[in-house]
Amino acid sequence: MERVFFSGLTILTGMLVGLHLAMNGQLGAQFKELAGSDVRAAAAANGFFWITGALVAIVFFLILGSPSPRALLQQGSPVLFLAGALGASIVFAVTYLIPARTGGAGNGFILLVSGQVIIGLLLSHFGWLGSPVDPLSLKKILGLTLLLAGLYFTIS
Repeated sequence: MERVFFSGLTILTGMLVGLHLAMNGQLGAQFKELAGSDVRAAAAANGFFWITGALVAIVFFLILGSPSPRALLQQGSPVLFLAGALGASIVFAVTYLIPARTGGAGNGFILLVSGQVIIGLLLSHFGWLGSPVDPLSLKKILGLTLLLAGLYFTIS
């Protein structure tokens, strides 16, 4: 029962990711005229996204009583802190790409999820970034093939 609950919560989180990316894309579209270009509008929307996100993260940090920032910086691997830069780059790209350059939000999200499935399979297969090793199997390769076929039929 616990697994079903957390699976449902993960699906809900995925839906929220899709909603938040669409909202950021729309914000970029609203900034386009004032910013003068799609790229500057995406950068502005991304900036506001991360400022707002940082403020909310700080509130969570303070409310939940996390360890000191100094202790956390000493404990964490410096390379893994680059995830913040990666996240900002992802949101910037999505703001620029969705919905106008991917054929709509639906197509854009299907493309994103396909990329997530591919990297998820690789992370699990090789055990990268602490993921439990779960080797590729014929069943998983068949599932990936069906996903990519579905991607083709959905966006073409």
